[in-house]
Amino acid sequence: MRSKFKIIAGKYKGKLLELQNNSDIRPTQNYIKEAIFNVIQFSIKGAGFLDLYAGTGAIGIEAISRKAAFVDFIEAESNTISLLKQNLRIIDSDFDYNVFKYRITTKSLCLGKFRSYDFIFLDPPYKSGYIKKGLEFINRCNLLSKDGVIIAESLENESYDISSFECYKEIMYSKKNVRFLKKR
Repeated sequence: MRSKFKIIAGKYKGKLLELQNNSDIRPTQNYIKEAIFNVIQFSIKGAGFLDLYAGTGAIGIEAISRKAAFVDFIEAESNTISLLKQNLRIIDSDFDYNVFKYRITTKSLCLGKFRSYDFIFLDPPYKSGYIKKGLEFINRCNLLSKDGVIIAESLENESYDISSFECYKEIMYSKKNVRFLKKR
């Protein structure tokens, strides 16, 4: 059995995406999704977007709905990629996107197939150390465009090094923290 959740705005507003029940996948809650896109709403149209640790693809699909130029998804788990691709089939397939099966580690290679992104969203499993690995991967592979923004969602008490970035906005919701980071 699968649960469903909605795209909250844009071209595909109201379309239902799927989430596998009894899964470790934790899609970003609608009120946090709305807050994130309120911050970037005037910059998302025509932008390149990366949904790193994509899960269901909800954030990347929300970016598609809001007219991003292209969206790439990186996910490590095969069964999760199947769900992500199923969610992408729910919207028009005539869109520039890629789904990469790729595990982000300390030594992950920089593959030539990755692009430069105006927005990169990171929402890995909480307290896994994957935000740190994701930030290192982004820097090492030069994935963030010159004026690009990294949006990192974590638990409020989860710490990670952001010294190579400037945190220009931080939103706290309940026990969750969303940071908006730019290159220094």
